[in-house]
Amino acid sequence: PGDTIYFSNFAYKTSVFVVPDSLTENRYSIIHMLQKDTLNLPEVTVYPWPSKDEFENYFVNMRPYDDAIRRAQKELSGESLAFVAARLDADASLAFGNVANQRATQLYTNGQLPVNNLLNPYSWAKLIKDWKEGKLSRQ
Repeated sequence: PGDTIYFSNFAYKTSVFVVPDSLTENRYSIIHMLQKDTLNLPEVTVYPWPSKDEFENYFVNMRPYDDAIRRAQKELSGESLAFVAARLDADASLAFGNVANQRATQLYTNGQLPVNNLLNPYSWAKLIKDWKEGKLSRQ
């Protein structure tokens, strides 16, 4: 009793609730609604290239950072993502995301047969590629 609870969340206004002193039980339930808050981002000025030809010249002759690309490919590889995913704790937001994805898939395929991966050309291409590279050999 008499405690102050602060509610805060991104995109919502911070709100305060004071627990009343006149409680007769050792528990208290409330539904506390938060109000949406508008986030004002700083102004961004886009500077165009002086001419279309200069942009084309720069774009064609541009050399991307090879190290950054290789590092990004390594960090986004299936093995790295699986390694990170295996160490993530399950929480309510992840569970909700999984359920929401399942529901979206269910709504997308409502009234239809489930997707048959035997007809997926990308899966066949990957299978043939792995077979040619010897990744499917028994050990």
